[in-house]
Amino acid sequence: MARMTPIRRDVLLAAVSQQPQAKKQLRAVANAVRKDARRLAPRKTGDLRRSITVVNHYDPETKTVEYRIGWNPSIAFYGWMVEAGTEDTPAQPHLRPAARMHGGVPPRGA
Repeated sequence: MARMTPIRRDVLLAAVSQQPQAKKQLRAVANAVRKDARRLAPRKTGDLRRSITVVNHYDPETKTVEYRIGWNPSIAFYGWMVEAGTEDTPAQPHLRPAARMHGGVPPRGA
């Protein structure tokens, strides 16, 4: 009997990530994370909340489709400073907790 080569995880992930149904589900989760991050973000002017976006990204190296959630720097370049804090201001996490609520980003130190 011929020996089968095991399926490589990276090849499988690349193939699945490009399937329309998988992309649709991933986009739905990314949008839910964005919605919760906007709700959790501190509000002063509203720019920080408004700047949280979802971007579709194809990684040619891994051949996977990803959805990245982050701050649009042309609206609120300081998003990461609010999330992580600075020397002068305490952290006000909103993106990481939103991602955790939907099964992503393990807690720090885990």
